[in-house]
Amino acid sequence: MSALTPAAAWLTQRLTQHAPQLGVFLPAGFPSTSDDSAALRLFADRGAGVLEVGIPFHFSERHGARIVGDLR
Repeated sequence: MSALTPAAAWLTQRLTQHAPQLGVFLPAGFPSTSDDSAALRLFADRGAGVLEVGIPFHFSERHGARIVGDLR
């Protein structure tokens, strides 16, 4: 078996801990694109187990049936 890369070893450790993880969603470019990498580092340094960067939608339908149903 080949050795894992450091990133794969870290991910494997996190996935096998079976402990709650903090997941953070960061809207890309908010509040500014120059702050994105600093914000990601801050969340990671403070223990976030999952970091997601994405494009936020202003249409509630994009969030799925559960949220849309709750808004109607």
